[in-house]
Amino acid sequence: ILRQGASGDDVRVLQEYLNYITTVYTEIPPVSVTGNYGSATAGAVTAFQRLFGVDSGREGVVGSLTWDAITDVYEDIYRGNQASEGQFPGYTIS
Repeated sequence: ILRQGASGDDVRVLQEYLNYITTVYTEIPPVSVTGNYGSATAGAVTAFQRLFGVDSGREGVVGSLTWDAITDVYEDIYRGNQASEGQFPGYTIS
């Protein structure tokens, strides 16, 4: 569980994922990647939870439901941005 006051690599990964998600979902505010879970990160998590309807019972706190939702959205965006054969019919990808 990640919440305000937490720090470390897990928080840094969370912040990087949130920032990547904000490139598509601009309703979520970007955060500084510091590895420290402060009010800005909590605000971005809350915005994510509201936007995607994640009802974890704890706004601004990243438990398993919120983490799974964040990683799913991140992976969907990441995969969508990777060029792959057949992704753009009519265009040759080299």
